[in-house]
Amino acid sequence: MKKIIFNLCLSILMLGVVGFVASCSDDDNGLAYGAFAVDQTEITFSNNEADTTIVAVTSPSDWKVEVSAEWLKLPSGETAYGTPGNATNIFLYAEENTNEEERTAVITFTNLADLSQVITVKVVQPGHKPFQYTDTNSAAPAGMQSNAIKLMKEISAGWNLGNTMESDGADETAWGNPMTTKAMIDGLKAQGFNAIRIPVRWYARANEEMDINAAWMARVKEVVDYAYNQGMYVILNSHHDNWYDRIVPGALGETKTDILNRFNHLWTQVATTFKDYDEHLLFAGTNEVIYISQGKEEWGEPTNEDLFVYMNDLNQTFIDAVRATGGNNAWRTLVVQPWAASPEFALKHFKRPTDAVENRLMLEFHYYQPWNFCQQSGDDAKGENKYYWGTPYESLSYSTNTENDVIKLFGNLKYNFVDKGLPVIMGEYGAVKHQKTSANQALGINYTKSEESRAYYLEFVVRQAKNHGFAAFFWDNNCIDTTGENFGLFDRDNNMEPYSEVAVQGIMKGVQTGVYPF
Repeated sequence: MKKIIFNLCLSILMLGVVGFVASCSDDDNGLAYGAFAVDQTEITFSNNEADTTIVAVTSPSDWKVEVSAEWLKLPSGETAYGTPGNATNIFLYAEENTNEEERTAVITFTNLADLSQVITVKVVQPGHKPFQYTDTNSAAPAGMQSNAIKLMKEISAGWNLGNTMESDGADETAWGNPMTTKAMIDGLKAQGFNAIRIPVRWYARANEEMDINAAWMARVKEVVDYAYNQGMYVILNSHHDNWYDRIVPGALGETKTDILNRFNHLWTQVATTFKDYDEHLLFAGTNEVIYISQGKEEWGEPTNEDLFVYMNDLNQTFIDAVRATGGNNAWRTLVVQPWAASPEFALKHFKRPTDAVENRLMLEFHYYQPWNFCQQSGDDAKGENKYYWGTPYESLSYSTNTENDVIKLFGNLKYNFVDKGLPVIMGEYGAVKHQKTSANQALGINYTKSEESRAYYLEFVVRQAKNHGFAAFFWDNNCIDTTGENFGLFDRDNNMEPYSEVAVQGIMKGVQTGVYPF
């Protein structure tokens, strides 16, 4: 928002400068002005951020000014003209330099009455310097000395235990998945995954005050231990707790204080239970907080700024609650989200919460783009679904290619968060295994190539995530051959055998070829 306001003010000022330069000719009645000159011949900006500067021109006659680079702008574009005068101010605007390299431009002033009189001004703008992370903090207790960035580098491949602990029935099998076993997690690790995200719905096993049922807490602890006890990294979250993550905006003013108090109580209990666990356990406060309008979930960008404030308050309440329990939780790495876990909303609305300890936060986003390829949900008869993705498949019908979009978005996230001291984690990503239907068979879909392109998508996204500094966690709900979201990767009823070998290979190829930039 600050940048928008700044640019608006800048535009107004630039218009004012143009008017000032033009008005000089009205007062030109044969007055004598000084020799052709400028007040400075070299300008160096203090940092890479967007900035402004002024050069004062003195000329006895008409003159023009030109700039040599697109990133440095005059009010009227690349060239401007002036009339005789003393100390006529020329306003220039430098765009933000998002590259790490320093860059230069030249401003050229020419006396139009004597073209041999040319003055150049060199302009230098520093490059963007990424945050200098430190891997460890020796002041932390044993087992907790790794900072968030060190943990990020230790995570190679992440996986979600989806549609399980976050179900809303009597136990974790309510949505059709089997009870989680140690053998499942052993099988996951054998496939090359060393990190697991465990989504948990707490309110379905708690009273109205959010006192969590002891048996449920014990079961969550048991599942966490399956991974934790063999050295895997575990992210434990609050997931589908609809009393705080499905907000009715009109009622927020009356309910917000009560919600935040119960949210604090929830995380105080969870943090206390896992207080003695070392840095292999991370907590994530929320999951995809959105609002309800006329009984319908709304995933678009809210126009009510109070909702973004509420999201920031949830993040701050979560951090404060965990830190207050002390012990290892005073140092534990915590994961916060933007509104709807959206990367676009993170760039526009996220406010970094304060923390009592440095370098122990991560920002989480989710990525299922483009949705018409990642989820088979459109109308096959109209060809709304896309069955192939990426450059190798773009010549096929019903294909899409958003490789450049991935790189651009991930680059923006790296620049705005990773490079400024806040590591980023891709807590969910995935693409469905496209299923045969009578409608898409009529389209002539080649299912072998479709699955190959899915593997290419997974490889590309994972590699780009790692190249930009994000650990990636595949969303696996164990659904396959259904009419729903078929994000199944491993068969939990069959020794964690892959539903698609080529898909798993794609993920692992992305892991192996990607390189963390820190």
